[in-house]
Formats: sequence, structure tokens, C-alpha cells
Amino acid sequence: MADASPSLELLCELSELERLLAARPDAQGYRKLAAGYAQAGWPKEAARADIKAKALLANPLPEPVRPAQSFSGACNPGVLVELLRALHETGKSGQLELTAPGGIHVSLALDSGQLVDAQSSDTTAGEPSLFRAVVLRAARYVFLPGVVRVAQPSLQASTPDLLAALAARRLG
Repeated sequence: MADASPSLELLCELSELERLLAARPDAQGYRKLAAGYAQAGWPKEAARADIKAKALLANPLPEPVRPAQSFSGACNPGVLVELLRALHETGKSGQLELTAPGGIHVSLALDSGQLVDAQSSDTTAGEPSLFRAVVLRAARYVFLPGVVRVAQPSLQASTPDLLAALAARRLG
């Protein structure tokens, strides 16, 4: 056992390593922590870290599921049509939220790439809300990926038909 106190630098390193391991356990990290505690002259902490390392080696934790990332940007009718087409073709699920000047808000729900619901702050649900979205100017969008929970889908037409109608309205 060491007679001198462990250095402040070593204690800071061990504290930071322990914090990182608490967030993302790793057998090699716990082995390094055990060695550091042994070097600092703390056998109980070294034994505790070594037990965690052995447990992780015997039963490794599954890789954490990384949540899907939202994305956002400026939106105009052309961007909206292309964005919906890309979400459809890639089979994404989630909410596409549009906000425009004047407090206008449109929410479009996609389930596995299929448009299932459209809600607008200034018109009725369904196709009127969807077509309201395609005429918004100076809007912003944010796509929030995830499972869509819609009590009663308001869009009945197929997504390819809706996309074609949106493209036609944008041009005409």
C-alpha cells in the first residue's frame, strides 16, 4: 500500500473515468479503473471495479439503441413536396411539423412512409390541411421521427396520389 496520498491528477482522472463508465459501461474501462484505484492505494474500490469488469465480460451489455434524430430547416412548397417524397420512399415514421408566419401550424403524420393524417391550425383535418401546407411561404419544418399515434387517420388516398396532387398544386 502506498504511504503517500494519490495525486490530485490521478483522482480527477479516476473520477472522470467512473463518470463515463456509469453512462456507458465497458469491461476494459472498468479494468483501467481498477488498476487506477490499485495505484491510488484503494483496494476496495479496485476490487469493486474489477468485479464490474468481470461481470461485463461474462454478460456484455447490448449496444444502446440510438434514438432517431430529428431534422429541420426552411420550407417552401418545392421543399415540402421533395421532403414528403423522400420520407415516403425511405419508409419513415413520425410527425412533420410546419410553422409559418401568422401563427399557422400544420402537422403531417407519416407511418412507414405513408401519409396518414394532416392537421392545420386554420382549416379542417385531412386533405384540406395537406393542401394548406403546400401553399405556405417562409415556413419552417421539423421532422420528429417515431411511432405515430393517430386515433382516426384523416387521409384516405394513397401517398403516391397525394404527392402527385401536391406537386400539381405547387406548380399550378
